[in-house]
Amino acid sequence: MEDHAAIALSALRYADEIVIPCAPSPIEINRTTPVREEITEVAAARDQPARSAVLLNRCVARAHSTADAREALASLDYDVLGTAVPRLEVYAQSFGRPVPGTGRQVWRRVAHDLIERCPPPCPVRSGPPGHHLPAQAAQDHPGPESGHYRQLTGRTDPAMIDVPHRRITSGCRRVARPEISAGAMQP
Repeated sequence: MEDHAAIALSALRYADEIVIPCAPSPIEINRTTPVREEITEVAAARDQPARSAVLLNRCVARAHSTADAREALASLDYDVLGTAVPRLEVYAQSFGRPVPGTGRQVWRRVAHDLIERCPPPCPVRSGPPGHHLPAQAAQDHPGPESGHYRQLTGRTDPAMIDVPHRRITSGCRRVARPEISAGAMQP
């Protein structure tokens, strides 16, 4: 963060999920504290607090350091993603190029861990905040899951749906949808 503080702070203000990369070593674990402090400081400017989790990376296979780091981070009240990224030569050698297939599977597991952390999508509502559609009216309007949604709007973004004579918006932030995220991860 110290190299690009303004960019990092802007990202912290708007991100729904903050992933803190950390190698399983005491110095790296110690460096997570300033990041946590920045997250706490920025939280005052947010409508809702961001979720944050530590992603262990550069982990050596069968070494005790990964389990020890996971335990130390949990004792500091961090959420630690279940997947740990191994230290592989394929990552170091792929700088500026796509990661070969042998190195991609772990990132699919990281994406799955992050999707599992997402809150369930909130219901769609119409009108000013606090105003809700009657149950039947809500059923009559297509949601993002329906085939009519894309036909009506020409959009794939469910954050805002334009229906004739009525504007329906979701009352929550965008969240990663498993079918979209999983498709984005395909080679």
